[in-house]
Amino acid sequence: MKSIALTFQTMGRLIAGALLTLLLCSFPARANLIASLQPVTLSPKAGDVGDALEVILSNTGAAVDIAAFNFDILTTDTAITFTDATTATVLDPYIFNGNSLFGPDIVNPGFAPGQEISASDLASAPGTFTMLGTGGVVSLGEVFYDVASNAPPGPFTVSFNQGNTDLSDQALNGIPITTFQSANITIAAAAPEPSSVALLLGGAALLAGLAGRKRK
Repeated sequence: MKSIALTFQTMGRLIAGALLTLLLCSFPARANLIASLQPVTLSPKAGDVGDALEVILSNTGAAVDIAAFNFDILTTDTAITFTDATTATVLDPYIFNGNSLFGPDIVNPGFAPGQEISASDLASAPGTFTMLGTGGVVSLGEVFYDVASNAPPGPFTVSFNQGNTDLSDQALNGIPITTFQSANITIAAAAPEPSSVALLLGGAALLAGLAGRKRK
């Protein structure tokens, strides 16, 4: 009886192990996609024109094939005005580098400079895509912006409009983005103009000379 009980116990373990393996195999590994904003110009100055930040896509999960994207980013402060979005990325390679349908300018039709910008692109050849593997990082575009001449220091938060930011595979099936990360733009204090510096130094020298005369 004891040997029969051990046999049943062993069989139970084998069945439990097989069921666990079956369950694990029935749930394929998934991509873990993170959309983030990384400023190239970390400390723009008031009155700057043509500063830029990149829209970044990274993957910490299983490899995934991406054939199209759309992103929408915004800020609530009029000190920052978005002006354009292009494929001319700097920090990371463009997702459809050499295979862009809309590039180099990828801003969506009807866009006007303001506090929100949307852009999109597709792999240009039918049936083609970009495979973003585990640990892969690509850029979805370079976004240009101007800073108001009277802009305060900030910081100004730039975030995703998540409802209008998405990815698709070659069959136009949606690919979920797991995490959205915003960024802050801080305005640096403007350096004094050369003429202003010279004026200040001249004034300091004049005051020093007057002080020296009084001592005599």
